[in-house]
Amino acid sequence: DNYVGATEECDDGWKNSNTNWCMGNCRINPLYREEGGNWVKKYCGDGVVDTDLGETCDDGNNGAGDGCDPLCNVEQFFECSENEKHKSECKPICGDGVWLSDKILGEGKGEECDDGNKENEDGCSSECTVETDYKCIPRSFNSSDELKEYMGLDDTYAKYLFNNVVENTIF
Repeated sequence: DNYVGATEECDDGWKNSNTNWCMGNCRINPLYREEGGNWVKKYCGDGVVDTDLGETCDDGNNGAGDGCDPLCNVEQFFECSENEKHKSECKPICGDGVWLSDKILGEGKGEECDDGNKENEDGCSSECTVETDYKCIPRSFNSSDELKEYMGLDDTYAKYLFNNVVENTIF
């Protein structure tokens, strides 16, 4: 009837259905959210972390290797936080000993170094930047199996990293 009664959350008239934002029982469909006065369907890759859909991150795309995987889960060796619009901002975990450089992640997104600690004055700072008078040299891997063993990765992720890294040099 297009009138929200006392026991209803919504009423979209004849459009009420379980596939619409307002379900047949006049309750708001949990798969939708209100944005700017409109109801939009939630989905992985929309740039909003929807924990009720099981998302642990959502960076607004369905790419892999950027910290938030295509299923909206935080990827190994990354940490993600939400900005003011609930979009995930992911970055490599500094101090874990895994050097994810700009060569892998893109200019300004990677670490300059990662020596496995958060100590200063040892060449790699607590913020994973190269300290004055030091230089970090990347390690090369000849196969995804070598990378898998060195880092303790599962086979699929090791193959992904190995095949998508510039010159097979990452850490």
